[in-house]
Amino acid sequence: MSIWSRLTLWAVVLSGLPAVAATPPPVERAIEQVRPAGGWAVCVGTTDGAMEISLAEDDRWVVTGLVYDRAAGEKARKAAAEAGVAGRAAFHDVIDTSRLPIVDSSVALLVVNADALAEARPTEDEVRRVLRPGGIAVILRGDVVETVNKDRPSDIDDWTHFNYDATASDASEDQLAGPIRSLRWLGGDPFQDDIIGMRFSNGVLVAVEQNISGRTGIHPPTGAIVARDAFSGAVLWRRDGFFVRSRYAFTLDHQRVYIHAQDARHFKKPADWKDGFLPNERPLVALDLFTGKDVRDYDQGLVLRTSPMDRVRAPLQEQAELMTAIVHQDKLIQRAGGSVAVLEPATGQRVWRHDPPDGECVGMIAADGDRVLGMVGPEFSRARMGYLQRTPIFKAQAIVGWGLGSGRQLFRIEPKALSESPHTIRVAVRDGHIGVISYANYRNVHLEYTLSCYRASDGEKLWAKEGPQKVMGGGHYARPQIHGGRLWSSVNA
Repeated sequence: MSIWSRLTLWAVVLSGLPAVAATPPPVERAIEQVRPAGGWAVCVGTTDGAMEISLAEDDRWVVTGLVYDRAAGEKARKAAAEAGVAGRAAFHDVIDTSRLPIVDSSVALLVVNADALAEARPTEDEVRRVLRPGGIAVILRGDVVETVNKDRPSDIDDWTHFNYDATASDASEDQLAGPIRSLRWLGGDPFQDDIIGMRFSNGVLVAVEQNISGRTGIHPPTGAIVARDAFSGAVLWRRDGFFVRSRYAFTLDHQRVYIHAQDARHFKKPADWKDGFLPNERPLVALDLFTGKDVRDYDQGLVLRTSPMDRVRAPLQEQAELMTAIVHQDKLIQRAGGSVAVLEPATGQRVWRHDPPDGECVGMIAADGDRVLGMVGPEFSRARMGYLQRTPIFKAQAIVGWGLGSGRQLFRIEPKALSESPHTIRVAVRDGHIGVISYANYRNVHLEYTLSCYRASDGEKLWAKEGPQKVMGGGHYARPQIHGGRLWSSVNA
């Protein structure tokens, strides 16, 4: 057989294999523009499954092909099985073409084969209905390519901090979320401790999963940071080896994930997690929101020990000094070890740092406008009630305001409400007002507290009043919330 005959034979054999690069250039260009990159891709009008198989080879995508020809569906399913992507690329036969069998705002990439569908192609309204914010539809009709982009609605909001944002107000601006009427998607670790919580920014939902504290001699600490397409639940990236202790130092902005965690990368040997005498101090780190890759360590900021310890045996001060990190007006604000530091998130450069004098520490922080607010006092004490009996309670004496960019002290007030009821857990600041809930003591089952309000510009007291009496059964605490021009107090009756 001649060389040309052999080449012809190989060309015939290879042409029978599923295409591994069957994604048309217009679709490739659309993929580069989808943000976040990854999620649910749907191809409407599947023919041979080649494009779906090609998309499924990228782990960021979960792919569905909608088939309007039963024979084409069987061919596509067989090709996906042979390519080893069955499951990641699934095919469903569809008869009714008037409405796509897809929940609203869930698809990141929609490819419509208009040539195969002819008059049965979905309308533009139907295409926009199924696209999620940041998603793109590509409609292929011969040599004509039409794209449809879905922008982020103005009435949707993010939840980037444990207490919503840097104001700690627990009050979102979202106008679309409402009562839960159905299950949209299910994923994640069903056995995780949800004390760390999850965060949402720019269409990405980030959660800490399998976060299990290590106990000496039994097993090392475990943990994973997992990012999903918030509208479909598809996993965008995963980072193993992070054990997180502080839910207040797990924060997002539109580009990064900030987290203070015990990171297995820093151990010199696997058993280092057992050694309670190692310094084991870690800076806050940043990961890329869309890829999970390392961005930087904030070594010019505050560092704190991150060793997992038994909650019963952990020293009170170590529990109390878990790091806090908030992002406000493109500044990264840290609180740890009783100090406060402000950094540039992009470069890691320190802007300023405040170390209080001996006998004082900063217990909690919040930020609004061009100010950082802090509760200042001598110490933490331990709660003596319910399931919060080991919770560190801060004994505040003053409220201090610093300039966000300068670190200059703007005011310091020591209100009577704090001297009479010094025990605090939370502070909120929003719309130019500071809200504080404080207790005369934190030892009884039924707590009596004071709700006070101050002006954020200069700390001037506006009013103070006693909260509802004896409504704190169950051992939880009231939280100040500012929204709608009102200062709210959550209670557990």
